[in-house]
Amino acid sequence: MDIKAGGGSVIYGSGAIGGSIHLNNILDFNKGIHASLFSEAGSFDTYNNFARASFSNDKLSFKVSGNYSISRNDYKVEEANYINSNGQYNNSNVNIAVAYKLTPRHQISWISEFFNGNQHYPVFFADIQTKTKYETQNIRSLIAWDWNTSRFTNAFKAAYTEENFQYFNNIDLPKSSGGTGKNYILKNDFNYFLSSKWNVNLITEFQVNDGEGYQSGIKKVSRNIGSVSGLVRYFATKDLRFEGGIKKDFVENIDSPVLFSFSGNWKALKWYETSLNISRNFRYPTFNDLYWHPGGNENLKPETSYQFELRNQFKISDIKLSVTPYYMKIYDMIQWLPSSLGYHSPVNTDEVESYGLESQIEYAKKFGNHALKGNLGYSYRNVQRTYLYRYR
Repeated sequence: MDIKAGGGSVIYGSGAIGGSIHLNNILDFNKGIHASLFSEAGSFDTYNNFARASFSNDKLSFKVSGNYSISRNDYKVEEANYINSNGQYNNSNVNIAVAYKLTPRHQISWISEFFNGNQHYPVFFADIQTKTKYETQNIRSLIAWDWNTSRFTNAFKAAYTEENFQYFNNIDLPKSSGGTGKNYILKNDFNYFLSSKWNVNLITEFQVNDGEGYQSGIKKVSRNIGSVSGLVRYFATKDLRFEGGIKKDFVENIDSPVLFSFSGNWKALKWYETSLNISRNFRYPTFNDLYWHPGGNENLKPETSYQFELRNQFKISDIKLSVTPYYMKIYDMIQWLPSSLGYHSPVNTDEVESYGLESQIEYAKKFGNHALKGNLGYSYRNVQRTYLYRYR
């Protein structure tokens, strides 16, 4: 898993305003056969089980894993005379990944995840309160074709994601509301090395988003989304590099701005490294923002933001210190706030200004086959809002 701080809409799309989280599946070759099993048990009938197996040779790589967790979760708080009634849950998850090298330059892969979850919501008075629960079933599947040469790389991906949920306002009755969201995604990422110092990158993407709700106000909706991004990278020296990018989104029924980004990284000294990130980012309203009943607002505008971040990293022996001041200004920020009609509704807050500092100190030391790690973080944030609501 990678966490990328700062705005990233030019590369990663809508929603990557304050950063993004990346779940990576690494498929290795020539690693043979490996398998592992992990199981644990805890209080309140809590059990967690995980199994994983993999096989790879010079052409084929295969991984499969599964996880199952279950708990009655009925803990007690003696001081408050409270029992966590109806707090039980269970989750199951299966991951499959396969990669095959057609030639030394071409590789195809398939990665999929299947998840099922069941969460009951606790009640304070088990004898008189109605018990509720939430169920979800999710699918993520990706097919990729990678083409690598000494001068260029090209990655073509086709993905399908599906999210289903059902809410039961009485666990003894059929579902009271629910919904299904499906996304069909095509993406191509082309990198060309003009020289050892210059690289150009063209990213194109097309999506179809479908949604359908049950007792949620979202009957059946669909949206087409396309985007084109261009980036240029310059590697001045092995310790200094720059990147500039521009992007245009084409979102059905939504006006989108031209986005840009600029970043630089400089390893100034053996013990000091700094990086700069400036960007304009964008987030369009979700189907829930637009159509949820009651409260959806079909007149919402997309969010846009300008961001600045300066990361400073110091490393002395086994100690690493990171200090990052940042500034962000968001226009038309989408927030769900109480309305005069008694329910929450999303509105565009005219302006939001945020600045602060994120810092972290880490210590890592190896003693033979043993390792000692520790970290301590501190964050400061100041947020100022201009409340000029735009309701329906």
